[in-house]
This record gives sequence, C-alpha cells and structure tokens, in this order.
Amino acid sequence: MIENQRSQLDSTYSSSSSSNFSTLRSLNNHYTSPQDIHQGLAMNISYFTIPPALVLALFGRLYSGILGPVKKLFDRNNPRAFPETIKSADLDEKTRGRLLRAEACSANGFKALPLFAAAVTAGNSAGVSAFTMNVLSSTWLASRVLYIWVYIWYQETEKLAPGQSPLRFKIWTAGAVMCMAMFVLAGLNS
Repeated sequence: MIENQRSQLDSTYSSSSSSNFSTLRSLNNHYTSPQDIHQGLAMNISYFTIPPALVLALFGRLYSGILGPVKKLFDRNNPRAFPETIKSADLDEKTRGRLLRAEACSANGFKALPLFAAAVTAGNSAGVSAFTMNVLSSTWLASRVLYIWVYIWYQETEKLAPGQSPLRFKIWTAGAVMCMAMFVLAGLNS
C-alpha cells in the first residue's frame, strides 16, 4: 500500500513539476536578463510626478502668505502685492528675507513647471523606458525639494567666496539637466 501511494505521489509530482518547468521556461524566454525583468515589472510613475511638482511650486506661497508667519498681511484679493507688503511690514530682517525668498522660490517653481511637464510628456510619448523616465522625473522632484529648502532657509547662512556659484544655482542646474535629458532621450527615441 505504501508503495502505491509513493508511486502516485511520484507521478503527480512529475506531471505538476513538468508544467511548472514549462511555466518557468516561458517566463525565462520572456525575460532574458535582469534588466528586462526590471523593465517588465517597472510601473511608469513619471506622469504622477507632475501633480507633486505643482504642489512644490505652491509651497513658497503657502509658507510665506497663506499658512506662514504673516498670513494676516496676505490680501487674497491682491496676492501680487504681497511681496511689497512684506517689504514694508514691521518684520525682522531674517523673517523678511525668508518670506521674500519664499515668494521668489514660488515664482521660480511656476516657471519651471511647464518645462518639466513638457519634458515628461515628450519622454513618455517618444517611448523612453519607464525606468529612465521614473529616475529622471523623481530626481527632478528631489532637486526641487532641495532647491526650495536651500532657497528659503539655507541661503541666509551660505558664505560664498568671490566667483563661487551659490548652492541654489547648482541644484537648479541639476534639475534643468534632468529636463533636458528627457527631451534629448525623446528626440533620440523618435
């Protein structure tokens, strides 16, 4: 009796394992290298980085006017006059500088946003790999987060030697390179 059960198990195992091996073979034929496996499993999140880019562009205004330390001075009916209001308000120089830099940072974010959105769209439309687009767009977002922090808070403590570029400019350049890389790759893929 034990011999019969053993032979049944062996035959069941061999038939199921052969089907498992054929499944593995078909997977192996489809994914031939680790890079192919990575690309096959990668989800394209680059379009999903555009809404956070908008939030990052809004951050300077949120910090300086709407939620910030001088929100009582922010006139929702005339938001463009807010920088002038900050300049004439009774504030210490450190706070005034941060708020004015936050406003300038927000303006810069809104100037960078269309370029970034166009670069993401161009790269995806031309068929640049999802992995590459994810890396470039996520790196751009990270550069913007760092840019905002440096522009608003770090810049007041930065001491520059003559002829030295500020850290803010270096970070901005890194973000611009990410956008240009997306455009160049789109051109090469089309």
